[in-house]
Order: sequence, then structure tokens, then C-alpha cells
Amino acid sequence: MEELDIRDNKTLLGIPAGVFRLPKLEVINFEGCKSITSPPDGVSKQGISAIRKYFTDLEKGGKKNFVPVTVIGQAMAGKTSLIKSMQKTKRY
Repeated sequence: MEELDIRDNKTLLGIPAGVFRLPKLEVINFEGCKSITSPPDGVSKQGISAIRKYFTDLEKGGKKNFVPVTVIGQAMAGKTSLIKSMQKTKRY
């Protein structure tokens, strides 16, 4: 299979990693599939090679959840210190 078109599928939650192991797959179109969370939208927009790398990285290191955070506040309030202390905290 060289091309997969699943656009506008409203119920699909994810695309199995095995799909991206198909050696001849060059194009995947899942435009309008708002419910898909795997691969993430940001990765999907980068193309098939980025999606393959995403799944390879998942297999190597397990799933990691990162949440972008913005810290706002007055100058000299300790925002940078807070961020640095959170980065040093052990996660279980």
C-alpha cells in the first residue's frame, strides 16, 4: 500500500503504529479526523517521516507525556526558580 486515505473519519481515535511500518506507504491523509490523538496533530502535520520517528521513539523509550506550560507573573516573583525546581524534581 502506497497511500492511505481515512479523511473525515469522526470516530477513529488513533492509527496503529504498524500502519507506518508498511515500507511503501508514502502518503496518509487523515484530514478532518479531529478525534485522532495518536499520532498527535503536531507530529502528523510534519509528514510521514516524522510520524514514523514518533512511533519508533515511543517503542524505544515508552510513552512520555509533556504538557506545555506558561508561567506568568510579576518581575522578580520567582518564576524561573519555580521552573528550575520543578525540572529537578524526581518523577515516579
